[in-house]
Amino acid sequence: MVEYRGKDIVKAIFKALSDRDGTRLLPDDFQILCKGAPDNIRMRAISDFIAGMTDRYAFEFYGRLYGATNLTIHKPL
Repeated sequence: MVEYRGKDIVKAIFKALSDRDGTRLLPDDFQILCKGAPDNIRMRAISDFIAGMTDRYAFEFYGRLYGATNLTIHKPL
């Protein structure tokens, strides 16, 4: 159950970050990598950002994107 749910969370985060203007949710260093880059480079940078997330951070990030928890949307990314 946990693995299945985790896969959904990772997919949702990737979708949000790869959608139009989604890269503005990335930290500055990843935004720089993505700005003006071809799609394959942009998708790789997004994948690398997600791969570096801890489980706790991914769950928190997802919750702030989709309101799955009571965490504030005003907390810095």
